[in-house]
Amino acid sequence: MGWIRRPTVRRVTVQLPGLEQAQCSRAEKALKFLFNDCGCLWGAPVFLAVFLAGFLPRLNAAGFSWIAFGGWFLGAAIPAIAAKFVGLAWSYRKLKVWFRKLDASPESSATGTQETIEQT
Repeated sequence: MGWIRRPTVRRVTVQLPGLEQAQCSRAEKALKFLFNDCGCLWGAPVFLAVFLAGFLPRLNAAGFSWIAFGGWFLGAAIPAIAAKFVGLAWSYRKLKVWFRKLDASPESSATGTQETIEQT
């Protein structure tokens, strides 16, 4: 479980009779990544951009101040957390698209889909 109480997936297995092993492997990797995504790929760059854009110009103009540093740190954390949740929503949407793709494939509708997801 992560800090926002999302379960993690250790292994994903996709087996569809009509898909080649490489396609199944690609789907497994994508599903595992999207399910376990924490949003940091969106939040970290936003945090760095906002923090550096706001703090560095003031550092040169007025010198270093711990109060200013703390203020800009907190000020950068708010948009970073918002970006993290946008990233989580994006991953959730893409995960739904992957499941729809797998479910809509002709092989899955004719023979049934076997998808195994192990959670911890």
